[in-house]
Amino acid sequence: MTHSIWNILPFRSELNLKNIIWKILNDDFNLAVQQVYQLRTRRLQHLFIHSSSDWQQEGYAFFLEKEGILQRGKKWVKKGEIEKYDPRAHRHTIVSFQQATEDFWHIFISDRKEHIQLRAPLMAYVSPDAFLKNNRIWQAIQKECDWVHCEGTTQKTIPVNTLYKVMKYSPLLTHEKKELQSWLDAINQAELLSVATFRHVLHDIVESSGIENMVVALQNLFCWLWQGGCLLLKREDREQMDWRDGLKKGDTITCNGLSLQIGCELGSEKEKIHDRFKIFELSDFPDYVVKIPNNRFCLFIEREKRKEKQYCGFRLVRHIKKIQKKGCTPVSGFDEGGKLVILEKLQSVFHASPWKSTDFRLCEEDEKLAKILANHLLYLQQARIAPLPLSPNYLFISKKGTITSSRILIKNPANYNKWEKFCVVSSKGNRHVLEFLIRVSKLDRHPIANYYQTAVSSVLKEGKNYLLSLSLPNGHNCPNYDQRAEKLCEAAQKIREECYSRAVSYVRKRRKGYSEGQLLTDVGKRLCEEYLRSPTPGILSTSLAEVAAKSFQQESSSKICNDSKQREKYYDNQFHAIQELEKTYREKERKKE
Repeated sequence: MTHSIWNILPFRSELNLKNIIWKILNDDFNLAVQQVYQLRTRRLQHLFIHSSSDWQQEGYAFFLEKEGILQRGKKWVKKGEIEKYDPRAHRHTIVSFQQATEDFWHIFISDRKEHIQLRAPLMAYVSPDAFLKNNRIWQAIQKECDWVHCEGTTQKTIPVNTLYKVMKYSPLLTHEKKELQSWLDAINQAELLSVATFRHVLHDIVESSGIENMVVALQNLFCWLWQGGCLLLKREDREQMDWRDGLKKGDTITCNGLSLQIGCELGSEKEKIHDRFKIFELSDFPDYVVKIPNNRFCLFIEREKRKEKQYCGFRLVRHIKKIQKKGCTPVSGFDEGGKLVILEKLQSVFHASPWKSTDFRLCEEDEKLAKILANHLLYLQQARIAPLPLSPNYLFISKKGTITSSRILIKNPANYNKWEKFCVVSSKGNRHVLEFLIRVSKLDRHPIANYYQTAVSSVLKEGKNYLLSLSLPNGHNCPNYDQRAEKLCEAAQKIREECYSRAVSYVRKRRKGYSEGQLLTDVGKRLCEEYLRSPTPGILSTSLAEVAAKSFQQESSSKICNDSKQREKYYDNQFHAIQELEKTYREKERKKE
């Protein structure tokens, strides 16, 4: 249709084609739209008549009122014709119509400059009320096209009646559960089904259901799909990504009808690589930020998860329930379309610059921050939990000095390995901060830390593995601890061999007489001393062999400066300080209650 009209336009002066073009752009096009829309109403009528009484009474009437177009559809289809509904013929007609008209119709409803230029020569031939310019009809038929595409790619009829029961929290029968699971499996296998198309179909189902609170119904539907293992909910939505990637400082976004101007993008380079969320400042609200996901399902799932209140000791970043501009009605900070959410602005715990301390006594700025982290590690041990994901990349400090998580954390059982790794990542290579976190949180006195030390020390000192004779501490029978201990012992054996080889070289250069047995004993002793000074018994330092071997370069009379008593006193004082802070905080909370 598109090319034929453009081809004959140059000859309009020679031929009287005004009536022909008018007929193509108005009468013929309107007739084609009516026939396609008739199929949409027929399918919905067929659906409602064969469904529950609620749907018969509410569904179809609500649907026509919602779309507000082609009301003559009520008279087009008789009950007898509904029984003749042919799904295959319906899909074929919809697909053919979309392929023939989509590009041409898109030119007439788009506001893009190039489209305006393309349609300009034909605007004189289009009537004011032509379907060609009707955006609402375009959207309605697009919904039907998405529906057909979803059923075509999955080769499964959408179980709308059962999904309606899911939205209403109604109990499902056994055959309905199997039907839903079969449909969900088909969705996971349909690689050609896009996130945007699937989202549009779910919105269409909810809209045509007649349920009063559509946002809640959508949440219920999304959460059921998420719990059922729908992989499509986690895939990037190209439509959302294209819009989000095009945003820059000074652009305007809309949240529930309220226009907001965005500022600079926030977040570390590491977070941007994963691209799950983007966060921007809000120019109009300096204390707020806007968070935009990579698909519109993420925020609905997050809002539902917030209700569980299982934040594992971390306060969850607060989302703004009401946001208001002067002279405007306040709106929810959680966009009903799932495109974005408005959150409180927080300062990241881990700044771009590294820790500044160069001594075991941390500088004032580092000490203040490290005490908060050590206090929380102490809480995690007492509560016996290691939340997922436990990463400093998602943690912030609130104005009250409490740790706030930018992500919803999942409760997981206690795990020494994860706590130790958290300390290593948080310290950013600063040994003094690492030791502070481990010692002040008393993680170094954890039973698993002692278990690792006993196993590894025997290998380093004697070259013998006594792991089989050791048993895990009571209440810590996690198979991961055994596996970690085995790997540590294997690594310790290699370190011992490497250190001995280096020590032989140093001893020969100094022409110092050592028997093989004496040297092995001395190597084991020095390795063991160096290892026990390490704050992380479950993570062996890569430089352990080198440091221990280099000590053979010194004269035997020389001794390494030992400030262990000073360190112990410093860490004990810091531990008592955080205990007092915690006590004061709890008393304030009780008074509020």
